[in-house]
Amino acid sequence: GVNQKGLDTVVAMGASVTVSSGLSLVSRITDDKRPIVATIGDSTFFHMGLLGLVNAVYNKHPLVLAVLDNSITAMTGGQANPAVGTKLRKGDEGRVVDIEQACRGCGVSHVVTLNAYDVAAGKAAVKEAWEYAKEHEEPAVIIFRYPCMLLRHEQAKIRVMVDQEKCVGCKFCINFFNCPGLVFNDAANKAVIDDRFCVSCGVCRSVCPHGAIVEASGEGR
Repeated sequence: GVNQKGLDTVVAMGASVTVSSGLSLVSRITDDKRPIVATIGDSTFFHMGLLGLVNAVYNKHPLVLAVLDNSITAMTGGQANPAVGTKLRKGDEGRVVDIEQACRGCGVSHVVTLNAYDVAAGKAAVKEAWEYAKEHEEPAVIIFRYPCMLLRHEQAKIRVMVDQEKCVGCKFCINFFNCPGLVFNDAANKAVIDDRFCVSCGVCRSVCPHGAIVEASGEGR
Protein backbone atom coordinates (compact mmCIF):
# COMPACT_ATOMS: atom_id res chain seq x y z
CA GLY A 1 0.00 0.00 0.00
CA VAL A 2 2.88 2.40 0.67
CA ASN A 3 4.36 2.04 -2.81
CA GLN A 4 0.92 2.50 -4.37
CA LYS A 5 0.32 5.66 -2.34
CA GLY A 6 -2.72 3.96 -0.83
CA LEU A 7 -1.78 4.44 2.83
CA ASP A 8 -2.01 7.68 4.76
CA THR A 9 -0.56 6.32 8.00
CA VAL A 10 2.12 3.72 8.69
CA VAL A 11 2.33 2.56 12.30
CA ALA A 12 4.07 -0.02 14.46
CA MET A 13 3.52 -3.76 14.14
CA GLY A 14 -0.01 -4.65 15.23
CA ALA A 15 -1.18 -1.09 15.85
CA SER A 16 -3.26 -0.63 12.70
CA VAL A 17 -6.54 -1.80 14.26
CA THR A 18 -6.33 0.35 17.38
CA VAL A 19 -5.10 3.39 15.44
CA SER A 20 -8.06 2.95 13.08
CA SER A 21 -10.38 2.88 16.07
CA GLY A 22 -8.89 6.16 17.26
CA LEU A 23 -9.28 7.71 13.83
CA SER A 24 -12.91 6.58 13.71
CA LEU A 25 -13.53 8.50 16.94
CA VAL A 26 -12.03 11.60 15.36
CA SER A 27 -14.32 11.06 12.37
CA ARG A 28 -17.34 11.12 14.68
CA ILE A 29 -16.26 14.45 16.12
CA THR A 30 -15.79 15.94 12.65
CA ASP A 31 -19.02 14.31 11.41
CA ASP A 32 -17.06 12.43 8.73
CA LYS A 33 -18.97 9.19 8.15
CA ARG A 34 -16.34 7.49 6.01
CA PRO A 35 -15.05 4.22 7.57
CA ILE A 36 -11.32 3.83 8.15
CA VAL A 37 -9.53 1.05 6.23
CA ALA A 38 -6.69 -0.80 7.99
CA THR A 39 -4.36 -3.62 6.93
CA ILE A 40 -2.63 -6.25 9.06
CA GLY A 41 -0.72 -9.46 8.37
CA ASP A 42 -1.92 -12.89 9.44
CA SER A 43 0.77 -13.44 12.07
CA THR A 44 0.45 -9.91 13.45
CA PHE A 45 -3.31 -10.37 13.60
CA PHE A 46 -2.75 -13.04 16.24
CA HIS A 47 0.13 -11.16 17.82
CA MET A 48 -1.71 -7.88 18.46
CA GLY A 49 -4.71 -7.48 16.17
CA LEU A 50 -7.29 -9.60 17.99
CA LEU A 51 -7.47 -7.36 21.06
CA GLY A 52 -7.90 -4.28 18.90
CA LEU A 53 -10.65 -5.98 16.91
CA VAL A 54 -12.55 -6.89 20.10
CA ASN A 55 -12.30 -3.26 21.17
CA ALA A 56 -13.58 -2.08 17.77
CA VAL A 57 -16.54 -4.48 17.90
CA TYR A 58 -17.39 -3.54 21.49
CA ASN A 59 -17.30 0.20 20.77
CA LYS A 60 -18.89 -0.12 17.30
CA HIS A 61 -16.09 1.56 15.41
CA PRO A 62 -16.88 1.73 11.67
CA LEU A 63 -13.72 0.39 10.08
CA VAL A 64 -12.66 -2.14 7.47
CA LEU A 65 -9.86 -4.50 8.46
CA ALA A 66 -7.99 -6.21 5.62
CA VAL A 67 -6.09 -9.25 6.91
CA LEU A 68 -3.28 -10.15 4.50
CA ASP A 69 -2.95 -13.90 5.01
CA ASN A 70 0.11 -15.28 3.22
CA SER A 71 0.61 -18.30 5.52
CA ILE A 72 3.95 -17.08 6.83
CA THR A 73 5.54 -14.56 9.19
CA ALA A 74 7.49 -12.87 6.43
CA MET A 75 8.81 -9.83 8.30
CA THR A 76 10.76 -11.82 10.91
CA GLY A 77 12.17 -14.74 8.96
CA GLY A 78 9.38 -16.93 7.64
CA GLN A 79 8.16 -18.57 10.84
CA ALA A 80 4.81 -20.32 11.07
CA ASN A 81 1.86 -18.77 12.90
CA PRO A 82 -1.41 -20.03 14.43
CA ALA A 83 -3.23 -19.74 11.09
CA VAL A 84 -0.84 -22.31 9.59
CA GLY A 85 -0.69 -24.84 12.41
CA THR A 86 2.91 -25.95 12.02
CA LYS A 87 5.39 -25.07 14.75
CA LEU A 88 8.98 -23.90 14.73
CA ARG A 89 10.37 -27.25 15.84
CA LYS A 90 10.57 -29.56 12.85
CA GLY A 91 7.91 -32.25 12.82
CA ASP A 92 5.69 -30.62 15.43
CA GLU A 93 2.12 -29.90 14.44
CA GLY A 94 -0.18 -27.50 16.24
CA ARG A 95 -3.88 -26.86 15.85
CA VAL A 96 -4.85 -24.42 13.11
CA VAL A 97 -6.63 -21.31 14.37
CA ASP A 98 -8.89 -20.11 11.57
CA ILE A 99 -8.79 -16.33 11.12
CA GLU A 100 -12.36 -16.10 9.85
CA GLN A 101 -13.71 -18.07 12.81
CA ALA A 102 -11.63 -15.94 15.17
CA CYS A 103 -13.14 -12.76 13.70
CA ARG A 104 -16.67 -14.10 13.99
CA GLY A 105 -15.91 -15.21 17.54
CA CYS A 106 -14.95 -11.62 18.32
CA GLY A 107 -18.39 -10.53 17.16
CA VAL A 108 -17.69 -9.39 13.60
CA SER A 109 -20.75 -10.06 11.42
CA HIS A 110 -19.31 -9.13 8.02
CA VAL A 111 -16.33 -11.40 7.29
CA VAL A 112 -15.27 -12.29 3.73
CA THR A 113 -12.38 -14.53 2.64
CA LEU A 114 -11.09 -14.43 -0.93
CA ASN A 115 -8.12 -15.12 -3.17
CA ALA A 116 -5.63 -12.29 -2.68
CA TYR A 117 -4.62 -12.44 -6.34
CA ASP A 118 -8.16 -11.91 -7.65
CA VAL A 119 -7.89 -8.15 -8.08
CA ALA A 120 -11.43 -7.60 -9.39
CA ALA A 121 -13.01 -9.59 -6.54
CA GLY A 122 -10.79 -7.75 -4.07
CA LYS A 123 -11.98 -4.34 -5.24
CA ALA A 124 -15.60 -5.44 -5.00
CA ALA A 125 -15.06 -6.90 -1.52
CA VAL A 126 -13.46 -3.70 -0.20
CA LYS A 127 -16.32 -1.60 -1.55
CA GLU A 128 -18.92 -3.94 -0.05
CA ALA A 129 -17.19 -4.02 3.35
CA TRP A 130 -16.78 -0.24 3.34
CA GLU A 131 -20.49 0.26 2.65
CA TYR A 132 -21.38 -2.26 5.36
CA ALA A 133 -19.19 -0.56 7.97
CA LYS A 134 -20.65 2.81 7.03
CA GLU A 135 -24.27 1.66 7.18
CA HIS A 136 -24.05 -0.46 10.33
CA GLU A 137 -21.36 1.59 12.11
CA GLU A 138 -19.32 -1.45 13.08
CA PRO A 139 -16.20 -3.27 11.85
CA ALA A 140 -16.06 -5.40 8.72
CA VAL A 141 -13.22 -7.81 7.90
CA ILE A 142 -11.80 -8.99 4.58
CA ILE A 143 -9.27 -11.84 4.60
CA PHE A 144 -7.05 -11.78 1.51
CA ARG A 145 -5.58 -15.28 1.41
CA TYR A 146 -2.83 -16.71 -0.77
CA PRO A 147 0.38 -18.50 0.30
CA CYS A 148 3.61 -16.55 -0.10
CA MET A 149 5.27 -17.40 -3.42
CA LEU A 150 8.56 -17.92 -1.57
CA LEU A 151 7.27 -20.75 0.61
CA ARG A 152 9.15 -24.01 0.22
CA HIS A 153 6.23 -26.00 -1.16
CA GLU A 154 5.49 -25.52 -4.83
CA GLN A 155 2.99 -22.85 -5.86
CA ALA A 156 1.17 -22.55 -9.14
CA LYS A 157 3.36 -20.58 -11.55
CA ILE A 158 2.11 -18.18 -14.20
CA ARG A 159 4.95 -17.00 -16.42
CA VAL A 160 4.32 -13.54 -17.79
CA MET A 161 5.79 -11.25 -20.40
CA VAL A 162 5.36 -7.65 -21.51
CA ASP A 163 3.88 -7.37 -24.99
CA GLN A 164 6.24 -4.78 -26.44
CA GLU A 165 3.72 -3.69 -29.05
CA LYS A 166 1.06 -2.92 -26.44
CA CYS A 167 3.39 -1.31 -23.89
CA VAL A 168 3.25 2.50 -24.22
CA GLY A 169 5.97 3.22 -21.67
CA CYS A 170 3.63 4.90 -19.18
CA LYS A 171 5.50 3.32 -16.21
CA PHE A 172 2.25 2.70 -14.34
CA CYS A 173 3.38 -0.84 -13.48
CA ILE A 174 6.76 0.47 -12.29
CA ASN A 175 5.55 3.42 -10.24
CA PHE A 176 2.37 2.02 -8.70
CA PHE A 177 2.67 -1.77 -8.68
CA ASN A 178 6.37 -1.52 -7.90
CA CYS A 179 7.19 -5.22 -8.17
CA PRO A 180 10.96 -5.94 -8.33
CA GLY A 181 10.26 -8.33 -11.20
CA LEU A 182 9.20 -5.42 -13.40
CA VAL A 183 11.90 -3.07 -14.68
CA PHE A 184 12.01 -0.33 -17.29
CA ASN A 185 14.17 -0.40 -20.41
CA ASP A 186 14.97 3.27 -20.95
CA ALA A 187 16.48 2.68 -24.37
CA ALA A 188 13.34 1.00 -25.68
CA ASN A 189 10.97 3.04 -23.48
CA LYS A 190 9.24 -0.21 -22.50
CA ALA A 191 8.70 -2.27 -19.36
CA VAL A 192 10.24 -5.74 -19.24
CA ILE A 193 10.23 -8.74 -16.89
CA ASP A 194 13.38 -9.36 -14.85
CA ASP A 195 13.63 -13.15 -14.50
CA ARG A 196 15.96 -12.83 -11.52
CA PHE A 197 13.18 -11.44 -9.33
CA CYS A 198 9.91 -12.52 -10.96
CA VAL A 199 8.26 -15.31 -8.93
CA SER A 200 5.61 -15.96 -11.62
CA CYS A 201 2.61 -15.10 -9.46
CA GLY A 202 0.80 -13.52 -12.42
CA VAL A 203 -0.76 -10.65 -10.47
CA CYS A 204 0.79 -7.99 -12.70
CA ARG A 205 -1.53 -9.03 -15.54
CA SER A 206 -4.31 -7.18 -13.72
CA VAL A 207 -2.23 -4.03 -13.24
CA CYS A 208 -1.36 -2.71 -16.69
CA PRO A 209 -4.06 -0.27 -17.90
CA HIS A 210 -3.19 -1.15 -21.50
CA GLY A 211 -3.25 -4.94 -21.13
CA ALA A 212 0.41 -5.22 -22.10
CA ILE A 213 1.38 -7.76 -19.41
CA VAL A 214 0.22 -11.17 -20.58
CA GLU A 215 0.88 -14.83 -19.90
CA ALA A 216 4.05 -15.93 -21.65
CA SER A 217 4.02 -18.62 -24.30
CA GLY A 218 7.16 -20.48 -25.27
CA GLU A 219 10.43 -18.78 -24.34
CA GLY A 220 9.33 -15.17 -24.75
CA ARG A 221 9.50 -12.81 -21.78
